[in-house]
Amino acid sequence: MTKNTLHYMSKQESILIRRKIDQHQALKGMVLQARNCVMLDIETLGTEPGCMIRSIGAARIKDWRITETKEWTVDLDDCAKLGLRIEPGTVRWWMRQNQEAREKMALPGGSSLRGVLLAVTAWVGDFDTIWSQGASFDFPILKHCYSVVGVALPWKFWQERCFRTLKQLVPPSPTITRGDSDSHKAERDAFFQSLQLLNIMQKLSPREELEE
Repeated sequence: MTKNTLHYMSKQESILIRRKIDQHQALKGMVLQARNCVMLDIETLGTEPGCMIRSIGAARIKDWRITETKEWTVDLDDCAKLGLRIEPGTVRWWMRQNQEAREKMALPGGSSLRGVLLAVTAWVGDFDTIWSQGASFDFPILKHCYSVVGVALPWKFWQERCFRTLKQLVPPSPTITRGDSDSHKAERDAFFQSLQLLNIMQKLSPREELEE
């Protein structure tokens, strides 16, 4: 192997290292924006904008701590009156879940979609960023619902963050677990995802930076 080849490899390795450092800094910057944020989770009867929403869960992170969680249940009859749809594939998926999850989805009751979205808007208040498990799921469905009922969206597009993407880049600790009974409950899902987000924050930033 020639000297030139070794020199070339060294430069390539240097570029790769610099890219990794830049990527880490970018991730760190994104996570530091989560110092004051909201995590959202929705349970639905479909996967595309225009489907019915059954519940919305939220968790608030303030100064690196989960300070509050909340859940709102939507009346499915009201969703139907607004022209929102049920997707058969999602119904079949719900039928394979545990009994508690199935019963919660099927029970009557809840508030009007407009009332729920106004309550969500009032609850989220001021924040730096807003997160959800999937940028192609929660956000588009919620945006459509806000539009249908004529309520202004309480965040800007540049505040949206995709938690699923972050988890792929920086996996949270496997010790953060939840019971099966907590699955598919919007409030508990938002809380669990917030715990994972806080764990990722700690991985990317020393404790002293998070406490500044």
